[in-house]
Amino acid sequence: MTQGKMWHGVDRSRYEWYPVIDYDACTGCGMCLLTCGNGVFKWSLSENAPIVADPGSCVLGCTTCGKLCPEDAITFPGDPREFIGKIVRENRIFPAVRMELDERLKRHPDHVVEEGPILRENEGANGGFDRWHGIARDCVDWHPTVDESRCVGCGLCVVTCSEKRNVFGFDLKNRNAVVISPNNCMVGCDNCRAACLWNAISFPDPSQLRELVDSLVSDGAIRDELEGRLASGGDAVRTVISRPPTPTGNQPGQRAPQRVGDRGGTVCAMSIERTPPRAPAPRRARTRRRWLSCDTAQPSARMPSASPR
Repeated sequence: MTQGKMWHGVDRSRYEWYPVIDYDACTGCGMCLLTCGNGVFKWSLSENAPIVADPGSCVLGCTTCGKLCPEDAITFPGDPREFIGKIVRENRIFPAVRMELDERLKRHPDHVVEEGPILRENEGANGGFDRWHGIARDCVDWHPTVDESRCVGCGLCVVTCSEKRNVFGFDLKNRNAVVISPNNCMVGCDNCRAACLWNAISFPDPSQLRELVDSLVSDGAIRDELEGRLASGGDAVRTVISRPPTPTGNQPGQRAPQRVGDRGGTVCAMSIERTPPRAPAPRRARTRRRWLSCDTAQPSARMPSASPR
């Protein structure tokens, strides 16, 4: 990773944060590759499995791929909130965050909350986030809720959320973050919660997302999407997994520890000893998912209240 990649004024390469794949549990569904928007994963054609190709591009504190993995095959170096909290305190990042917040609001003046309605339920469609793997986004209950009694107005959640999604606005009068575009929230992402030192942000129970993912995987929708992604080029590689001799003390069929290459490296040299590949599970007959019947024209009853104080 180059010195120029920064996280709120902090050199990203100083911190190791990346997903680790347990290949004994991984079934190669491809959900992690489809979920990540930073190019952390690529697809090994020889192994028919995902690999961590660019660990240095993983967003600090992000665990979205792990939450959505149907087999719990992805882990991270530690607890994201403790990890981010330590970085925030060590580097005293809030002056940089304040500048980022001011610049963000200048670029998006409509995200400054003043008077009148501020909840923009249709913005997901405007931003291209109206569907999630074929499911109407209104039917997926995933968005942050801000506890205004705890929020101190630091703005870290606002600038942690990608500018493309811009889930948050900011109430300048009351000095607190406000959720204005809940449907823009990336399903499974709770980076803003991990970054909040004051526990002012909450999310729905992620277990419901697993049910959705299980359905999408079982009816072949994720595999179809993965194959389309690989056919477009760029995500498929052939030789990225190396298999050194089985370490002393390990029996054939056991995995040696996964070893991610140098921080920021573009090739992941993973040390693994694979058990014989499992036969792919038979694809279930396609069924119409109940989530597709959601009336997206109706406001979601689960949307958070975002009225200014």
